[in-house]
Amino acid sequence: MHRAWILKSAIILFCLWHMTAIAAYSVSADWGIAPLTFVREKTVPWVRGYLLMTSQWQQWNLFSPDPLRRVSRYRVQSQVDGEWQESAWLDEGFSYHRKANLTKTLRRMEEHGHNAPMLLRFLALACTERGLPPATTIRLERAYYVLPKPEQPLSRQEWGAYEPEWTSDTMAETSCPEIP
Repeated sequence: MHRAWILKSAIILFCLWHMTAIAAYSVSADWGIAPLTFVREKTVPWVRGYLLMTSQWQQWNLFSPDPLRRVSRYRVQSQVDGEWQESAWLDEGFSYHRKANLTKTLRRMEEHGHNAPMLLRFLALACTERGLPPATTIRLERAYYVLPKPEQPLSRQEWGAYEPEWTSDTMAETSCPEIP
């Protein structure tokens, strides 16, 4: 009896925490409602990791009349003997779920700007994963295009002939850290 009560209480507390995290993250500063904005500012830093990890970060714009239209690809490259080594895009060779989580996480990191601490930490982890020696220069490249938003819907033939114009840039660049 006591064990069942503890389990039920834990489930209820988790559900309350989950709902609070989602609700706080859904609040927009554009609403101009001071108490809600205050709650968001105080809550989101505590729940951001959970929201990113569980892909709960999508906001209304994902489904709204003006959805996200940018298609992005990312890759990590290292410099050896003064030349950048070609590498596969991070979405190649991963399962759908891992690819989606990685891409969503990187896309959220973009909000903090180029060479943001989170991006540099991501590159430091990539150094370890790839077994790169300390002081190796490493970078995170992004290639993207934005789907057009014509005033009138395009036909199937027009979409079939559509060729995206890719734009590329370097989101972060650093040297691999010393391994402790």
